[in-house]
Amino acid sequence: MLRIWFNLSLRRFSRNKFNSLINIFGLSVGIIVYLLIFIYVKHEFSYDNFHNEGDLIFRLIKENPTVDESSRGQNHQAVFPAPLADIIKTRIGGVTRVSRLATLQSLVVEIDEKTFYEDFAYAADNDLLKILNFNLIGSNSTRAFEKPNTIAISETTAKKYFGTTDAVGKSFELSGFKKFGDYTVGLVFKDFPSNSSFQFNIILQFTDWIKTARPSDIEDWHSWNYNFLLKTTSKHVNPKDVESQIKQFFVKKYESSANNEYRQTKFLLEPLRDCYLKSDVSFSNSPRNDINRLYILSGVALFILMIAGINYVNLTTASSVMRAKEVGVLKISGALKSTLMTQFLIDTLVVSFISTVVAVLATWMLFPTYINFIGKSIPLNFLDPFVILSIFCIPILFGLVAGMYPAIILASFKPIRVLKGNFTYSGIGNSTRNALTIFQFLISSGLIIAVLIIGQQLEYIENHNPGYQREHILRLSLRDGGVRTKKDVLMAQLNKHPNIIATSIASSFPNQVNTLDARDWIGSNGITKVAFYSIKADPNYLDLFNIQLVKGRNFSLGNENDKNAFLINETAAKVYGWDDPIGMRFTGETEGQVGDTIHIIGVIKDMHISSYRSPIAPLRIGFVNASCWQLAIKIKPTNMAATLSFIEENYKKLANTRLPYQISFFDEDFGKVYKTDRQLGQLIKLLSILAVFIGCLGLYGLVVYTTAQRLKEIAIRKIIGAEVSQITFLLLRKFLLLALIGLVMATPIAYYLMDEWLQSFAYHITFGTSPFVKTALIMTFISLTTVGSQIWRAATSNPASVLRSE
Repeated sequence: MLRIWFNLSLRRFSRNKFNSLINIFGLSVGIIVYLLIFIYVKHEFSYDNFHNEGDLIFRLIKENPTVDESSRGQNHQAVFPAPLADIIKTRIGGVTRVSRLATLQSLVVEIDEKTFYEDFAYAADNDLLKILNFNLIGSNSTRAFEKPNTIAISETTAKKYFGTTDAVGKSFELSGFKKFGDYTVGLVFKDFPSNSSFQFNIILQFTDWIKTARPSDIEDWHSWNYNFLLKTTSKHVNPKDVESQIKQFFVKKYESSANNEYRQTKFLLEPLRDCYLKSDVSFSNSPRNDINRLYILSGVALFILMIAGINYVNLTTASSVMRAKEVGVLKISGALKSTLMTQFLIDTLVVSFISTVVAVLATWMLFPTYINFIGKSIPLNFLDPFVILSIFCIPILFGLVAGMYPAIILASFKPIRVLKGNFTYSGIGNSTRNALTIFQFLISSGLIIAVLIIGQQLEYIENHNPGYQREHILRLSLRDGGVRTKKDVLMAQLNKHPNIIATSIASSFPNQVNTLDARDWIGSNGITKVAFYSIKADPNYLDLFNIQLVKGRNFSLGNENDKNAFLINETAAKVYGWDDPIGMRFTGETEGQVGDTIHIIGVIKDMHISSYRSPIAPLRIGFVNASCWQLAIKIKPTNMAATLSFIEENYKKLANTRLPYQISFFDEDFGKVYKTDRQLGQLIKLLSILAVFIGCLGLYGLVVYTTAQRLKEIAIRKIIGAEVSQITFLLLRKFLLLALIGLVMATPIAYYLMDEWLQSFAYHITFGTSPFVKTALIMTFISLTTVGSQIWRAATSNPASVLRSE
């Protein structure tokens, strides 16, 4: 029996291709969007959930005292001094494992005659292998990593270096800005999944690495450079007890300090599973995503799926009236009510499942392009319970909703009423379709408003003056040790080129300042607690970046006193109440150590040292020192290829390691900061286009059936003298009214949501009525374009041919 009903459904499909194709296409697009977005969202929400005892794993966080409003949200940091690890192991109760993590950049691996480059690697304590889930390849245990100069590598790294995962016992030479020595592979582990905050390729023993690379940090409590992962003994350990013990240690360690900042400092254990989506921490060296961005995408995906479903329901209920006479004849012939209802439901379920099959195939084909756009390595697994549930539940839900209403109403009418076509004029049917159409217009209007406002904000960021120049400036990272020691030679040689305007060496470029220095300064007004973001730079820095000096003077190369001098920004002077800071002298105290006498020689105009999401914070620029290795090069826009070639040639003359040459354009680096916001804008734009397109399909189909039901009314109106324009307006006004109601309902919702999104930026646009007026014009144009041709055709039809059957 089911086979017969299925065959009947396919026959109806072939007889009414127009309606069926609109349904299949619209519903398929909605399901495709839903699957693509939610596979991505599910992946993001699953970060770090694969660890067996993930609820026992924490990252250690320090929350500095908030000095002023501008430092709020910037006072969490995830770095600590190396000797803290021994204190946690021996004195802090409730912790069973602790590992320091150092992120190593730009490594060279040499194996026989082959050379490999690694952008990053890690140095960690052996406890790391017992904190996180490492699946070892072969029979080796984690104890193999305890031997001196052993190294752990991933299976992908092993295959890259040796062509096999059987790499234990094999050796290679490792170097970076200096030679680290020969290392032996102690163990090989399986690659971590893509939803991990840590993607390990090479792991050095922390003690081996620090002795070679930064031996002074071994016992230095002032070098806060390392991330810490902790594992508590059981679920019964209260993280707050561990936090309190760590705080007590620091308070006691510096109890002799007159102003012990650790009395106000908080130490926090952040669950590993919160690090990706619920954390805003500096110096974390782990990826992050914005949970609100995921909520927005999830909401939009659901709305588009709802639009597709509404189209399906609207068209199905509207077209069902065309089968009224068929139902009447079947009932007169003896068909049971249950039989008719079953046939209606099977018809809609068949279309739903065909749409789902099309959507699954399209998702599989589009997925590589999609993940390339979002920049994620996400596996596509159609056997995932979530995907399976979606594939089966969506068509069943829409099929039942679309088929239930006409099935119940038509199958319940008496044959004589159905044959008269009373269902065509059902108030319930019309009201339901109108409400659903308004909802479609509401979502489409809201998405268009969002696209316009997001576009305005991104344009504002792009065109706003951040307080420094970005164009025609190169960033050259002096990663090579030989180049670093002879950077003055390199700069002198580069300055001879006619296309190079200026060079400057600094610790960081203006948009990537991540060094925060909090301390007590003792001056003529007593103790002032301050926090500065800090740059070290040479005297050319201001001119090269076109940073405006508003008071005082710049550094001078020949002035020895300038080594203890610095410039501050306007915000620093305002926050700390320094009306005339030029010449002010201070004795710096940091963690109880009295520093040199330092003085202010100038004030610079405020500039954005981080993204526009953060307020401008107090900043100081100190005199360049040996640790600075970011070279800024301002060039002329002409003959760039020759200029770039000249820079590379002179760099490589001084290089004494095999580290790859790395140079970039500053304006491109600036744009990468807002990559995720641009992606969100592009996705919302694309999804809004799809939403409008799906809505237009449904609207067009609805107009076809609406005008078909009113053809006789139109013919009669024309016979009694109605003008074509009057009839056109009569038919058109309903759809324009529905669009207007949808827009009016969307306006306050879109205003609230977009205002909330803009509040995540410290500097943002103030949108007026422009986005809403533009949306009204766009929606009016879309409505007229979609329904106008069909309504005009109905209004200009020949009355005689329409009424001939009467």
